[in-house]
Amino acid sequence: MLRMEITKLSPKMLALPGGGNTVSIARQLWALEPWEGDDDEPELPGYWAIKGKFSVNGSRSCAELAVLHHLRASGWDGRWVSAWGERLFSEWPPGPGVKSITQAGAPRWAAEIFDRLRAANGGRLGGFFDVFVWRVPGEVRFYEVKVGDDDINLNQCKFVERALDLGHRLEEFMIIEVLEPTARRAGRLGFRRRDSARPARARFRRATSNGSPPPSLAARSRLAGRVLHAERASDVHVQTTQPGEGAGQDTDGTIADVLARMEASQNASLYLGAAAEALQALGYELRASNVRKPGTKPRENYLRIMHPAYTAHGIGYLKLSNVTFTRWSDRGPLGDLSGAKLTDREVIFSIASGLDEALSAAKLIVRLITASGA
Repeated sequence: MLRMEITKLSPKMLALPGGGNTVSIARQLWALEPWEGDDDEPELPGYWAIKGKFSVNGSRSCAELAVLHHLRASGWDGRWVSAWGERLFSEWPPGPGVKSITQAGAPRWAAEIFDRLRAANGGRLGGFFDVFVWRVPGEVRFYEVKVGDDDINLNQCKFVERALDLGHRLEEFMIIEVLEPTARRAGRLGFRRRDSARPARARFRRATSNGSPPPSLAARSRLAGRVLHAERASDVHVQTTQPGEGAGQDTDGTIADVLARMEASQNASLYLGAAAEALQALGYELRASNVRKPGTKPRENYLRIMHPAYTAHGIGYLKLSNVTFTRWSDRGPLGDLSGAKLTDREVIFSIASGLDEALSAAKLIVRLITASGA
């Protein structure tokens, strides 16, 4: 049996959004056994199929349940807390789960702790750390599981702050970073390590996760010319309207031109340039809209969001103060995320005061595209 490896890391510093205080959360790196068995059944919903494949007792599972399994071996009991559908799970495949911690079999004292936190969180599970465990005579722990290069978001910082306000101790919280599984060779565990050479992602995180202000307008304008490559839309064929409403035409505008014009608008978010950079760091392509008159440049204040693995239509739009996603198949998973506003045509995430919610949605769509193969 392959042995799981746990490495202690330096603590994670979190800037709490309410009072501006910074707290230190313990952090570990876990190398879980990857699942190398059969592929998922076709009927497994996409929002479960995107979960990283890890092995628990010789069966396919996910990182959250693998962590829970390990903690149970140490005398704890608990559940995976999923904001998708507001459910609690204990085994794979997830199935229907349960809606309350009491239904999950928690003792009364543990249920009271969980329910008090849930009430302080507006009655929802969004932002809760992934794994909640309890152990007599009255201990609880909260573990946030991050696979690969995922990072703590604003809602999770708010959750920590609310828990501390209710009297919980910092020692009860831990962030578990899990290496992404890859193919195993020569009987050894293989993992995809974090890529430390990701300057675009690093700059975005400094602007959003550590409490520092977003890049200045001048810096973001220079960034547009450097990172976005000033690609001419005449080199590609895109649509001018929402998906399905018109054929693509060539355009003379450049990404940098459009972004600079958008940033100059009085209605533009201060995070607009950082959003453009972060979307590209996730693998998306940004494209200018079509022109309606030959020889002119696009006048629309938005950029089309494309993904190389999904070329039938665009994914959505980067606008002055929000990011919108337009694929119908994404509506269900995105609608459960914090900050989602559903209309009859799109799912909208505001970037007026930050990027966490919009980029959580963008990351989810990448995983959905990867899981579906299109």
